[in-house]
Amino acid sequence: MKYSLDFSNKNLSGWVATNLHDTSIDIVDSSNNNFITGLDKVRKDVVSKGICDNERCGFSFSNILKKNIEGDIFSFNIHNAEINIIGSKFCGDKEKWRLIFDDFQVSDRNDFTIQDCSMGELFNSHPDIIAFKILMIRLRRGKRSFSYRGEFKGHEYPLMQSDWEFFKSYYIKHFDSLSKILSVRSLWSVIDTFVDFGSPIEKSCALAISNYMYQERFAQTYAQVFEMVPLQEAKMKGQAPYWGGMLSNNLTRDDAYDVFMTKNIEVLEYAPIIKKTFAVIFLEAINNSYSIISMNSSNSMYFKAAFKFYKNYFSDYLIK
Repeated sequence: MKYSLDFSNKNLSGWVATNLHDTSIDIVDSSNNNFITGLDKVRKDVVSKGICDNERCGFSFSNILKKNIEGDIFSFNIHNAEINIIGSKFCGDKEKWRLIFDDFQVSDRNDFTIQDCSMGELFNSHPDIIAFKILMIRLRRGKRSFSYRGEFKGHEYPLMQSDWEFFKSYYIKHFDSLSKILSVRSLWSVIDTFVDFGSPIEKSCALAISNYMYQERFAQTYAQVFEMVPLQEAKMKGQAPYWGGMLSNNLTRDDAYDVFMTKNIEVLEYAPIIKKTFAVIFLEAINNSYSIISMNSSNSMYFKAAFKFYKNYFSDYLIK
């Protein structure tokens, strides 16, 4: 069933290609408030495009929602006797809000007042996307605000467990929206929140992804010490030894990355939301020419074919 749910002119509106007049569009906000409307708007533009033959296929939440919903995320359910479509809808320009999200900070690390307000107060006083980041910040400070080396010690607070439960459910429910807004750096912070608060399986799966990210960070730090100048001709045969008796990849043929990826694919099935997050991070890495895996891919036909397989695998996984 074709449909459209759009945010424009500070309002949520859209259309559903159906002739069933009992079609309902339900949306739920971060405070679990439910708002309902039906098909009562004329949309000649939809009919003229041959999408639907019912002119009254449009809907709008104008005068139903609060005036400013930009930066908020809603769950939606479009349903009638024939369809039941659920999803997540972000209200705003994703690129704009990615920058706002990345820039937002509570810079004073000794400011624990952000842990005082209730969840309702937090989301009512900020756009949802910023409230989500504040929630992540106060959880991190609750876990490891006073940490240094070898031991975590945080500024615990009464709402910490309920904060985590809400954070996890909110991220799972709105993954489709959040994964398109948050930068890889921010997704890494989400992963580390699972490391801090998740179940033993979630902690282990999330730590695997966090370690993957640390591998990239430490590898990229070579740029702080060396000027990386490529060889005139890459050494396609053999492997370069390094410390501990270990060896580099063989650019002609090497199953090390296949083994690594297949292990992750199998183990991450125990925590699907972590696997989905890894999929987003991996796809971003493989599409970035400066990533370590892209360096392997661009210099080896074998790795190029391998990464193409995993790119297709994770792309398909995200739309299941």
